[in-house]
Amino acid sequence: MPRIPSRLLALGLLVTGAAVLPASSAQAAGPCSGVARCHVVAHADVDGDGTPDAVGLARSGKDGAAHGTATLRVQLGSRVVRATKPTEYWYGPLWQGAADVDGRRGAELFFGRTQGAHAELFQSLTLRAGRLVTLRAPGRGYQGLWYVDSSVMYVGGWLRTTSDAPGVVRFRTAYRNDPPNDSDFEGVVKTFRWTRDGWVRTAIRRFPHASEDRVSRWTGFHVKGLQRF
Repeated sequence: MPRIPSRLLALGLLVTGAAVLPASSAQAAGPCSGVARCHVVAHADVDGDGTPDAVGLARSGKDGAAHGTATLRVQLGSRVVRATKPTEYWYGPLWQGAADVDGRRGAELFFGRTQGAHAELFQSLTLRAGRLVTLRAPGRGYQGLWYVDSSVMYVGGWLRTTSDAPGVVRFRTAYRNDPPNDSDFEGVVKTFRWTRDGWVRTAIRRFPHASEDRVSRWTGFHVKGLQRF
């Protein structure tokens, strides 16, 4: 079963606002122009106009630092929009990917926020009314972050298939049954659909005796455009 690097999970994240940066030469210079530790990480259609937009990511703080920030900067024609979020105990690259998750125009942008012993929690931002705002994960997860996990006792991940209707996503979790040695898992798959009122759960399936081989394939993201971990 794939494992995520061990780290202690830090809670108590802060939420910061988004901003729009007008720039007459921004289109030629790119979203990272003049910004320290900023790199273009993707070209994705963020505003839904059918053409790819350059996406830059700037990071402050050392790798794995208790407190840092991640700033997404998106080039939209002659202007740059940005949003900054805190990071805690994140090791390795922050960028996760761009994907169509909620079915509305424009791709959602995912990046790492914090890591745990075997868990990772991701931020998702989407463009609404010209600003980058948070797209909360469905359900009652921590601070609306998108949670994935892979451990001996517990797995968690997200699924969206190419045949799903727009705005449909599934959260798949499983706990190992007792006794813990050589046992199977109790799995749950919750299906959500995006509506104008937000996420709505439309179905739930339970798997009281799912095999380890089966649930090991549930871990991480299984969404076009996103890395698994």
